[in-house]
Amino acid sequence: MKFSLSLLSALLGVANFALALPPKVSYDGIKVFRIDIGDSPEQVASIKGLVSKLGLSLWTVDVAENTHVDLEVPKDKLSAFKEATKDFVVSVMHENLGVSIRKESAGTEGQCE
Repeated sequence: MKFSLSLLSALLGVANFALALPPKVSYDGIKVFRIDIGDSPEQVASIKGLVSKLGLSLWTVDVAENTHVDLEVPKDKLSAFKEATKDFVVSVMHENLGVSIRKESAGTEGQCE
């Protein structure tokens, strides 16, 4: 009887672990920007340094001359980001990424079979 209870407890523990959901990630308050990068190596170095210093998430594979870079900026890093990019052409892709995700998700409900 003790063995059966121990086995049952172990199996329930494994089942709970298997069903555990990853923690929910919130994108509320995160802005997504596009920065145009000119043809100077200094601009590339400046953006790479900014990404590293602020720990920003890139949407673009590589930061290179004559391209652009898309990245996420959390609200607590906005002022430092704006100061560092004041000499760049910067556009907003998502004012609030969390809201954009919810809007997009709402538009796709019921479309999957």
